[in-house]
Amino acid sequence: MDLVLSREIDPWDIDIIDLTNKFLDRIRKLKNLDLRISGKTILTASILLRMKSEQLMREDEKEEEDEEFFDFWEDIENAEFEIDDIKPPLRRRNVGKMTLPELFEALIDALEEGEKPKKKIIAKLGPQIYQIDEIKADIRKQVEKLYAHLLELKDINDLIPFRDLLEERTSREVARIFLYILFLYSDKKIEVTQEIMFGEILIKVL
Repeated sequence: MDLVLSREIDPWDIDIIDLTNKFLDRIRKLKNLDLRISGKTILTASILLRMKSEQLMREDEKEEEDEEFFDFWEDIENAEFEIDDIKPPLRRRNVGKMTLPELFEALIDALEEGEKPKKKIIAKLGPQIYQIDEIKADIRKQVEKLYAHLLELKDINDLIPFRDLLEERTSREVARIFLYILFLYSDKKIEVTQEIMFGEILIKVL
């Protein structure tokens, strides 16, 4: 990859498909998967693909740019410009480290932002109803409520699947329950395990 970036090797001389297939064959032969190696290979292939794509786009756009070049300069010569006062660059406000409750609030706000169009349509069909979001108002109360539910399920099964805690299969419900689990894990009230990536999350009450 360093040779490509330093232009000592043309990216067109590299067969990305062949490179990826050889990597997959090598991974299958390894007993222990090193995620750092696989991630680096995927990153390398994606960079090569992007470089090839950008080169193709430049070739397609070159003809149009050549035709528009002289028209552009003719417009520039005849144009009159007004220069505004230079404004200071925008600076990000340093908010410091986020706590877990602040992270929770930010995620819930993002989920609610995605639901706004749906709420607007419902409001047109009937009278508007204002409700207080109890979950946002008292997070700790909801966490303790979930913990009590886990204690009940513990008598039935020592390892509790995460999916059994969901009343609704919505993204918002999944996010809320998962963050409640993080609170309980932070308080060392539960253990959380996941045998395979993207597999079932199992919860054990301590």
